[in-house]
Amino acid sequence: MSKGYHFFQSWRNSKFVWNTSWMVAERLYQMAVSLIVGLLTARYLGPENYGIINYVAAFISFGTPLCGLGLEGVLVKRYVDEPQKAGKLVGTAMAMEFGASVLTSLVIVSIVAVSNAGSKVKIIIAILESVQLLFRSTEAIEFWYQSQLKSKYTSIIKMIAYTVMSVYRIFLLVAGKSVEWFAFSISLDMIVIGILYLSLYWRQKGPKLGISFSLGKLLLGDSYHFILSGLMVVIYSQMDKIMIQAMLGDEQTGLYSAAYTICSLWFFIPGALISSARPLIMKAKTVNQETYLYKLKQLYAGIFWMGVLVGVVVTIFGKFIILLLYGRDYMGACGALVIGIWYGIFAQLGTARGIWILSEHKNKYVKYCLMWGAIVNVILNYVLIPVWGINGASLATLTTQFVTCVVAPLFYKGTREHTLLLWQGISLQWRKRKGVL
Repeated sequence: MSKGYHFFQSWRNSKFVWNTSWMVAERLYQMAVSLIVGLLTARYLGPENYGIINYVAAFISFGTPLCGLGLEGVLVKRYVDEPQKAGKLVGTAMAMEFGASVLTSLVIVSIVAVSNAGSKVKIIIAILESVQLLFRSTEAIEFWYQSQLKSKYTSIIKMIAYTVMSVYRIFLLVAGKSVEWFAFSISLDMIVIGILYLSLYWRQKGPKLGISFSLGKLLLGDSYHFILSGLMVVIYSQMDKIMIQAMLGDEQTGLYSAAYTICSLWFFIPGALISSARPLIMKAKTVNQETYLYKLKQLYAGIFWMGVLVGVVVTIFGKFIILLLYGRDYMGACGALVIGIWYGIFAQLGTARGIWILSEHKNKYVKYCLMWGAIVNVILNYVLIPVWGINGASLATLTTQFVTCVVAPLFYKGTREHTLLLWQGISLQWRKRKGVL
């Protein structure tokens, strides 16, 4: 039979391909549903109320890395390396993350209440949006399914949750409810996901859950670098909204949020590729160094050139996209969109870099690179927002992502190698070796 036939058969029978396909399908469904319902919601609320929801969501984002304890990649690696401990890993991670979520939710609501003492609406929205953090502990189950290349189940659950949330939002639109009702919808999908994850795990008789304090210490020892890194990421990905709100008001925050909603629409594809490729690349590291580096560089190439294609299209049709999706009230977001669309390339490459960091046991360098990003972002936002408004914030974000992904690793001997690997990937040098991921 022909080589083409065998190539097709190998891809058709590949667990990686099917696992990635389910994740892409789930994220494509989420994108479609979120786009349609989200756009209707943004039009209904208007830039000001839409800005309020996203302003409070920025504070909630600060709690996400604290609640997750930086365990995503660490757990997947542990599941791969120590499958016999899966039950204790899941149980311990869930217990740790739930405790962190309770404390974090209380702190966030308190901060919003103090900084917005005269706004009862923002305090109520903070309470409603923070509920989602309590259910994020069940993501430990999702990571276990990822490690088994069984994302079909979690993808179906997420599609169900998005459907429930969308039906709820449509009801609010028809009933003409206030902004507080819409704030709860942000938590609703995570509530449904959490309940269904637990139900699925018990129904399929996953590894028996257990809690181990010693295992918890080991997990935190591996992940604390990523907790700090996650906070750094949030600083340079969410601080812009907080600073825009403080300097320019809720309406400009709404315009900026609309632009960045569009900027992130394509993230579902590289996100699925990274999540599905992570266990395979980590496993390849223990088997064959050449194969490991080849697959890693191939992943970088796919993400980079996909981002370039998206960037070109959005740059050309940016105004039309804003007008079509959000309407004339949001035309002020065009400049921020055209600049900001390019940041996603470096943001996704930075996420993919986490696989190399974990595989090479260089966790400590993540926080250093991201620290530079946080510093650059805050300084640039402070300087550029008063001069160029939300366009300045968008330029600050693009510059920050480039510094974090490409420039900062050059400052440290332990990570300079990665910049070379990244260049070899995006310049397609990995093609010297035949094969597929």
